[in-house]
Amino acid sequence: MPQGRCTTVDLAVDASTACTKDDECVARAPDCCGACGPGGAFVALRKDAVASYVAEVCGKTKCALCKSPPTPPKAVCDPKTKHCVVAP
Repeated sequence: MPQGRCTTVDLAVDASTACTKDDECVARAPDCCGACGPGGAFVALRKDAVASYVAEVCGKTKCALCKSPPTPPKAVCDPKTKHCVVAP
């Protein structure tokens, strides 16, 4: 990926979401800091890919601490696609 350029990544097929079982997956905010409070969007990632995802999305951004951060939904491994997804 070229330095200093934004690119689109399809998480539905990206290596950062590849999985074989549910406990490999975790949900997190798609942007750097996420929303404080209820609601907000989430993406599913493989647990061992979260740090590199955060480094790509956030860079050196420091996020304020939320008084009551939202509870992320459950993330599971889709048995058909073998990629992490946010559970319905």
